[in-house]
Amino acid sequence: MAPVQHGVVILRDAESKTTHEWDPSRRTSEARDSVMFAVQLSEDGQVCFEIWRGEPQEHLPELLFDGEIVMRHGELVLADANEDFRITVPGLHHGGRVSIFVDELNYTAKVQIVLRF
Repeated sequence: MAPVQHGVVILRDAESKTTHEWDPSRRTSEARDSVMFAVQLSEDGQVCFEIWRGEPQEHLPELLFDGEIVMRHGELVLADANEDFRITVPGLHHGGRVSIFVDELNYTAKVQIVLRF
């Protein structure tokens, strides 16, 4: 669980320098080595994050992103825009397919990240 100050989270290669132009009318902003997505604001409560290597027994109901993330350093970082919270996932080689499921699209309080590599 983590508070997300600006309601925006990024999943990226640990050494990514990619900048995203956030468009509030879209739910994601995607690049070769990262994906930025919206969640509920910290004023509305904390967000629960799950990171799975392989398939969970049950997915959350909404698929937010399904695509490839290329990693040059074999490590993913999940963080909010200010890096007030930061989760590092090491030992992932050079990336691959990632799916992001959420409990609901407009006020996301639960996020399930599935690493399929």
